Amino acid sequence: QGGFIWDWIDQGILMKDENGREWHAYGGDFGEASHDANFNINGMISPNRRPHPAMIEFKKCAQPVDFEFSWLGDGQLELRIVNRRYFTTLDDITVVWAL
Repeated sequence: QGGFIWDWIDQGILMKDENGREWHAYGGDFGEASHDANFNINGMISPNRRPHPAMIEFKKCAQPVDFEFSWLGDGQLELRIVNRRYFTTLDDITVVWAL
């Protein structure tokens, strides 16, 4: 199976190379023979708390409401609000739209 979020934050240790550049060390970077390779750098945000691009994708997947726009012609626009929840209504959500 795939598509699971196993770690929220990457588990890396801030290091500096010989030129003073910062990087995050993880499995195998300390010379140990037994490690999980990149197992600890697979989160949604980096150790310095910067979001990875996958965070935006996850936000879209997890949002409870979707909006669909269609042009009907003659300058008319149709807005369709789609409930992406499986078992509840959208009664607790307020939508505000301003032009």
